[in-house]
Amino acid sequence: MKSVLLIVSVLSGCAVEEWRNADLHLDVQGADWDTEDRVRICVDGVGIYEEALGAGRVAFVGIPTGSPVLVSVDLLAEADDTGTVEQRTGRAGPIELSLEAAHQQTSWQTCEGDCPICSASGSMAADDSDNWLFTVRFQ
Repeated sequence: MKSVLLIVSVLSGCAVEEWRNADLHLDVQGADWDTEDRVRICVDGVGIYEEALGAGRVAFVGIPTGSPVLVSVDLLAEADDTGTVEQRTGRAGPIELSLEAAHQQTSWQTCEGDCPICSASGSMAADDSDNWLFTVRFQ
């Protein structure tokens, strides 16, 4: 009976949640944001990541290691009722991050007038290669 309980315990063992610490981090202060806002992260030479802001934190994984990166963070809002046209409400950055300056803090810049949405192109790190995890926290 003990061996059956041991086998059941091993087979139904607790799953360990995977997580990792951020390699690069940006604290954004002074932004007026809502949980339903969309955040767009542009990393020069790497590309764009976009998602709902939620609790005020977002992460971008797959940034190639080695060179400093130039990052811009935009908040987007719908400009019409169809939800297809967007406008930028504000921006943090561009700001350079590297392992020597891995944790940065910046102030929010509210957008007034014509405010183009950030853009970036490039390649993310391959899944099987070393990469940086970049996180943003709105305060």
